Amino acid sequence: MAELLAGADVATGAFFNVMSFDEQNLTQGFSTSFNDTSAQATEVAPRRFQWLDSLPPKKPVLAWMHYYIAHSPFEPPAALREQFATVKYAGPLDDPSGAGVAGCA
Repeated sequence: MAELLAGADVATGAFFNVMSFDEQNLTQGFSTSFNDTSAQATEVAPRRFQWLDSLPPKKPVLAWMHYYIAHSPFEPPAALREQFATVKYAGPLDDPSGAGVAGCA
């Protein structure tokens, strides 16, 4: 889709913090791509806004963002953790590093 839109003079940008997206060609055709696997979502979003602000006004845009925040380590705010975590789980998680997931005990 990015290739088709870029061919129609649409600005295309991909902003994410997941290592494998470049390897899987998910960013193919995007004229701008920002990937920092060490970045938090709060660091990726400003890059998208900087890019959008650099474009001419009324320029058609496809901006794709993907945050890797639903995966470990996941630290929800206490209010949300209390509201939605109805069951305590202290068992192992499928974490190959063996580090576990913070906030899940």
